[in-house]
Order: sequence, then structure tokens, then C-alpha cells
Amino acid sequence: EPKSLINKFLVVTSLRSRDEEGSMSERSALLTGQPDNGEDGPEWAYQDDRPNAMSQSINNDSLEASDPHGLDNSRNSNMSSLMNVLKGNLGTGILAMPVAVKNLGFLLGPLTILAIGCIATHSMHLLVRSAQYLRRIKRVSYLDYSQVMYEATLQRFPGRDKLANVLKSFVNVSLLITQIGFCCVYILFVSDNLHQLVDCNLQPGSSNWDVNIYKVLVMVCLLPYVFVRNLRLLSYFSMLANVMTAIGLVLVFTYCLQDLPDYREYALIKPVNLWPIAFGLIIFAFEGISLVLPIESRMHRPEEFGGFTGVLQLGMTIVTCSYTAVGFYGYLKFNESVQGSITYTINDKLWVYQLIRPLFAASLYISYGLQFYVPAVIIVGWANARIFGPWRRQVAEAAIRIGLVLFTFAAAVVVPHLDLMIALIGAFSSSCLALIFPPIIDYMVFSGPIVESDDYNVTDEPGSASASSSSRNSACSHAKNLFIVSFGLMGFVIGTLTTLISIVDTFQQSSNSTAPFVCSPPAHLAGATDFGDL
Repeated sequence: EPKSLINKFLVVTSLRSRDEEGSMSERSALLTGQPDNGEDGPEWAYQDDRPNAMSQSINNDSLEASDPHGLDNSRNSNMSSLMNVLKGNLGTGILAMPVAVKNLGFLLGPLTILAIGCIATHSMHLLVRSAQYLRRIKRVSYLDYSQVMYEATLQRFPGRDKLANVLKSFVNVSLLITQIGFCCVYILFVSDNLHQLVDCNLQPGSSNWDVNIYKVLVMVCLLPYVFVRNLRLLSYFSMLANVMTAIGLVLVFTYCLQDLPDYREYALIKPVNLWPIAFGLIIFAFEGISLVLPIESRMHRPEEFGGFTGVLQLGMTIVTCSYTAVGFYGYLKFNESVQGSITYTINDKLWVYQLIRPLFAASLYISYGLQFYVPAVIIVGWANARIFGPWRRQVAEAAIRIGLVLFTFAAAVVVPHLDLMIALIGAFSSSCLALIFPPIIDYMVFSGPIVESDDYNVTDEPGSASASSSSRNSACSHAKNLFIVSFGLMGFVIGTLTTLISIVDTFQQSSNSTAPFVCSPPAHLAGATDFGDL
């Protein structure tokens, strides 16, 4: 099987420790898929039995979950794997959960977060079960998300290589869109928080800078940062970003739990036309499905990853409850005044809470380099395969890196509302990765006879018959998969269209409006609606 640029990057990244000790010819052999001597390469050149940095980085701020130092022969314990699941899923999307509740209602919002969390968790179980089975019958030790889609397609439709490659490309494109979307969200988030921090807190009224000026400043600061090619160095920065995010979340929870207002007049259910945007916000937050396969493969006992009492179920239960709690208490605290990120709405003069904005802004600025690394390396690798000459390749790489930064900057300018940006990315790409692809893979893998083997036990799907038996999926399982795919497609189409319409309306209103930026209301004005939007 010819390996895509993504899979070649996976192997090179995971084996960079060997590159430091070996020769450049070995690295060239990995990139081309063939050794220099023309003989068949070793098995590790095609299938690495350890997850790698690229697979780990395709999610909400999760590159640090992998080994940042290269090849690691050790296996993770259940507790370490649980921490990786939590780190990989508790990303920036949690800050937008109060807005999701705002668009759904005080009652419907938390229930919807719980429901989508359960569906997303179940989809992760489906993907893990399919990957375990395909690894067993293909006699390989690791398959990433796109490879699982490829092998599942050939399992159901033997000989249909073109169809398998098309579906595999869909997965890879969705992953790339999600990564670039993260970078767009980060520029918007950092610039908006700096705008509020300077104009509304440090020197209120003394500066009338437009928020786009802050976006330009952030972009200029990012240009030299994106030329850092050392993934190990970026991993160390990510550890610092994790600490900042954890401290910021603790401060947000502490603030939201103080002096809670009367909630009896809150709207329990909001109009239906607001629901699609909330869907995009929620599904964006649960975009951690591409992380589960690397974590499961690295475990000392991978059979304990799935199931009702497994590591994945426990970790996603904590994640879902955390999202629900932030959404519930954030909306309870601020009601209709909550903005695209809960950090926008907190305007307490106490110095402890003044740290929230700079903590998250610095954390996401640092994380930009990690999220940017993956699409940059993939696109540069694609370009290098078509450009000859070291000088031309260096110029092309510089142009690609600068162009990607400019693109993310332009997207942040065109879509100035964080909640709409997150909703668009969630509805367009995250719904495919988290809801549509896993049930399709499960159907293609388990719609035919199951190959039995005594040397490997496939984790049972929660609530279904044993996957290691020779029977196919039941009719109920097929109906359930059809429901999840239909739900995901509905969210994909309606959510994307609704968000695009909202973005166009917002853009037109911004063009016709000359109203100045208004700072977030203080806590005692929670519930007021006469303030300017970001």
C-alpha cells in the first residue's frame, strides 16, 4: 500500500531519535517508503507499533499527550493513559460551553451536552473496536484513523482501492481542516482577550484600538514562531501551556460558583433556529476521537482501554461532566450576557481573576505552534515532492508557512465572533470525525463474517454482542449506527449552513455599524443584553 504524506510524516516523527544517531539516507528511506539498497525495508518503516506525534496532535491541544522525545519502548499504565485522554479532550472548546447552553436553553443545554458526549464516546468505542479487529486480521501493530478507514473499506468492498483511497482522503482532509481551524480560533481568541485586557482593564478608555489591530500584532508575533521546526522544543512549550490552562480553568470555576443569581426566570428551551450553532459548538469541544487510537496502542494492557469500565469510558465521563458543569454554571452566572468565550464575560477587578485572560491568551499562543506544525509539515512535504532544488524548496517552505499564518489571520478577521468560528469548524469537520465516520467504519468492518483468532481479543462494543464471535452486527447495531450517521449528517448540513448564514449576517451588520467596542459587563450586570458583541 502506498503511504500518504501524512503516514510518512507519522513514521519520521516517531523515529526522529534514530535519525539523530543514524544517517540521512535512513530518513530518506522512510520518506520514500523504500531503503536505499532497493531491498524491502524493515517492518517498522511501514507500521510503527507506537503512536507518534502527528496522530496525537490532531485534536483540541493534544500533541503533548504523545512522547515528545521520539521513540519510546515503554508502555503507559492505565492512570497515565487516563491522563492522556483528559489532556487530549479538555481543550479550548470547554470555554464556549456556556454559549452552547445559551443557544439551547437552561434545561435543554446541559442535557444536549450530555447526550452528544455519550454519542461521541460511543463513536470512540466503535473506532477502537474496529481498529483492534483490523490490526488482528492484518497482522499489524498500529493503524491510524485514516488507515482504519482504508482497511475497513477494503474489508467491505474487496478490490475497491479507489473508493478506499477517497474515503481515506476524506478523513485526512477533515483532520487538516480541523487543525487549521484550531489555528484560526487561537488567533481570534488571543487577539480578543488582549483587546479586553488592555482596553477594558489595564487602561480603560485610554486606547481606542480596533480589535483587528491586535490581530495584526498577534500575526506578526506568530510569523517567527511558526518557523520553529523542532517538535521536541514545541512539546516543552506545550507543557507550559497545559499548566496555564489548568490554572485558568480553576479560576473560571471559582468565579462562576460565587454569588449565583436567581435562575427561575431563565429560558429552559430556546428557539429551534439557534440549535444548529449550539451543535457545532458542542461537537467541536468533543473533537478528541483521533487521539484514542494512539493512546490505546501505547497502553501496557490495551484490552482495558474500552468497555464500560475501561480507561476511555472513565476519561470521557469526566470530560463530559466537566463540559456540562462549565456550560451550566457559566450560563447560570451570566445568563444572556455570556459571550463567545466565558473569559470574555469575566470582568472582575480582583487581581486573581485578572489573570484568566492572560493565562488563556498565552496558553493558546504557545499552542498555536503545535497545531500549526502538522498542516505545515504535510503541505511542505507535498510541495517538496513536486519542487526540485534545495533553494526552491526553502523558498517554497517559507512561503507556505507565511501563507498559512496569513490565511488563519484572514479567517479571524472575516469571522470576528469566536462562537461562530468554533461552530463552523465543529459542524463542518468535527461532525465527520466524531459522528459520521466511526459508525460507517463499524458497519463496513462488522457487516460480514468475523475472522476468529485466539491470539487477540477485540474489545466488545458497549451494549452489543462480543466482537470476537463469528456473528455479524445485529440489526439493532445497524439501526443504531444509521441513527448516529443520520444525526451527524443532519448536524453537518444544517449546522454548517446555519453558521454560514449567521456569519454572513454578522459580517453585513459589522459593515453597516459604527458602534465602538464595548467591554464585557461586570458580574452584577449579568442578564443585561444591551452591550456590544465582539
